[in-house]
Amino acid sequence: MLGYEEHKQSVSLREGQSSQSLPPIVLMETENLLDEVVISGKPPAIERKLDRTIVNMDAMISGTGGDVLEALERAPGITVENDGTILLKGRSGVTVYINDKPTYLSGTDLESYLRSLPAGSVKQIEIITNPPAKYEAAGNSGIINIIMKRNTLAGFNGNVSLSYRQAIYNGSNNSLNLSYNKNKLSLTASIFGGFYESFQDLNINRYYRNEANERLSSFAQNSFGFRSGRYLNSSLSADYYLTDNTTIGASMRLNTSPSGRQNDNTSLVRDAENTLTQSVLADNRTESTFDNQLFNLYFNHKLDTVGSMITVDADYVAYQSGAIQLFKNFLYDGNNQLNFQDQINGNLPSRLRFMQPNLILQRLLIKVPDLKQVINSPSPIRIMKQIIPLLLQKLQLQIMT
Repeated sequence: MLGYEEHKQSVSLREGQSSQSLPPIVLMETENLLDEVVISGKPPAIERKLDRTIVNMDAMISGTGGDVLEALERAPGITVENDGTILLKGRSGVTVYINDKPTYLSGTDLESYLRSLPAGSVKQIEIITNPPAKYEAAGNSGIINIIMKRNTLAGFNGNVSLSYRQAIYNGSNNSLNLSYNKNKLSLTASIFGGFYESFQDLNINRYYRNEANERLSSFAQNSFGFRSGRYLNSSLSADYYLTDNTTIGASMRLNTSPSGRQNDNTSLVRDAENTLTQSVLADNRTESTFDNQLFNLYFNHKLDTVGSMITVDADYVAYQSGAIQLFKNFLYDGNNQLNFQDQINGNLPSRLRFMQPNLILQRLLIKVPDLKQVINSPSPIRIMKQIIPLLLQKLQLQIMT
């Protein structure tokens, strides 16, 4: 018995004896008592809620190594195209948030930023197909909210992560995270740095036939693309808890990520006798730069225990990007004689600075019951009474300035 010493006693019965009375047995308490029982477990890799799907990165194999863009490729319902465009259930125009705050990025700029974030620095990825009112009207095609890890241990803490991967090409993701938590003050600082290289080798063959299934001509194309880049990303945040329900804070995020892209395309056109009649060579080069700065001030006050709150925040965003492009095209006949060539040079600078103040009043009027409790409820009437609030879900009022 737990907490008592082991007791042993020999009992012998004589021939013909069917029973024997024993004196009371008194167990002695042991000094080696169990201090505590710790039950630990990991959350599931994917959690499905009413309005969103949550991917827990620590439970995913792809949660260590690689970058956030690679992690998104493995998330349910998300597709990342070759040019870095993110699709949610086949729809483009997805808005990406970091810790419930918009990134204000899209296209290649968003791709470069997500490549600069190690997957190991992410706690969760929230995939929201029907965004609630707090996310404004920007996420009509859906929202991806990336929740970064945060150290809540008291005192000064830090960790360093180094990774290197080698395939046909190589890459590296490295990070340094520091935190200081004491009383009502919380400070965090992070630095991410690394490089990446990747390629795509695509072959396309097309055959054109007549109604008799006889070959008329053929088209063969090889497209080889190589991409490389470096990145340095840093963030700093400070939070002060005025009360249990009121928090003020400030944060900044700096990012720089130069990259290069090279695409070589060779197209061959042949006739019915498989004789080469035309060839096209295309050589494309792009050297890109991207620099981003974001500064945020916020005030958050919880109005009750069911999720109502007032949030006041202001963002100042500045980013600049550039692309130097060189496109070359060559057209040859069947005898490999040059018939035509052209060259296009491009320089695409971009610079943007703006400030975005927000005032959000989020009032939750219905306390939504836990879905597990609804499913496990034995009463059909009780289920209906709880399903109806689930369908109504939340009534929120949002004021934007």
